[in-house]
Amino acid sequence: MALNRNTALCAVALLILSLAGCASSSLVEQASIASTTPPKEIDSMLKECPREIHYPQAFTAAMPLAVAKQTIATRLAALNLRVVWQHQRGAVFVDTVEDRLRLAQLANVVLPGLERYPSSFFTGIGLTDVVLVKDLVVSQQQRRAMPDPANAAIIYADNDDELCPAGMEMRVHHELYHFIDYRVFGDFYHRDPVWLALNRGTIEYGRGGATAYGIGFQNLGHPSAGLVSRYAAYALEEDKSEVFGWMMTPGYAARVRQWVEGDEVLRAKQRFMIEQFSLRTAGAMNADFFARIAAQ
Repeated sequence: MALNRNTALCAVALLILSLAGCASSSLVEQASIASTTPPKEIDSMLKECPREIHYPQAFTAAMPLAVAKQTIATRLAALNLRVVWQHQRGAVFVDTVEDRLRLAQLANVVLPGLERYPSSFFTGIGLTDVVLVKDLVVSQQQRRAMPDPANAAIIYADNDDELCPAGMEMRVHHELYHFIDYRVFGDFYHRDPVWLALNRGTIEYGRGGATAYGIGFQNLGHPSAGLVSRYAAYALEEDKSEVFGWMMTPGYAARVRQWVEGDEVLRAKQRFMIEQFSLRTAGAMNADFFARIAAQ
């Protein structure tokens, strides 16, 4: 009996240790998951936000999710684009008041931004899909947009935070330019010699756009000659996308128009974009096109 009793006590002790080990392992796993969840990013466009720019509130939290999705699909189809509602890097919108509001916030800016382009434009650059999700994460960083040329797509996301609406539209065009550059050069990081020549040797780029995340970065405009924004200084590819994004977005475009008056390098970059897109659209996106956006 004593032997059996001792054996039983040992078994109980082993069971307790085993459960403690499991609990400890579970806590470690949870901590690991928590540590890899990216912190909320403050919208980098808040300090440089043109608050005078307002967008029609075509979508609201009161609109049923199915109706909102169908309306978005119809509007994108007019641009020869298809909407996709899921992506491995983001979460899907569900039919709750919170998510309907988040989708409304996203769609009310993304759709007008895309609708600035001629309807045939997206077919010409090989873009077929617009992905709309929430809580997009790329390389353990929260992102609001990402090009996905391998799947002929661009992803736009709501991250449930305070947002500059015009700043979100600027990202619509910024990421679209990354998509176009990849289609042209087969590389996001192509050292475009034509663009480098526009700098006249006056600009030394940083270590890439990803290094602006997680540091409370604010993307202020025209920090120095030749640069439309602070983020433009991070990399050549970001410089190109920033110039185009600012030129395409009301509020920001007006600032570019003002800055180029006294900045020859930035004016050359503006002219580069006008010539490129006028050629790409048979004159539809010409100097007058961009002037109209700047006048809004």
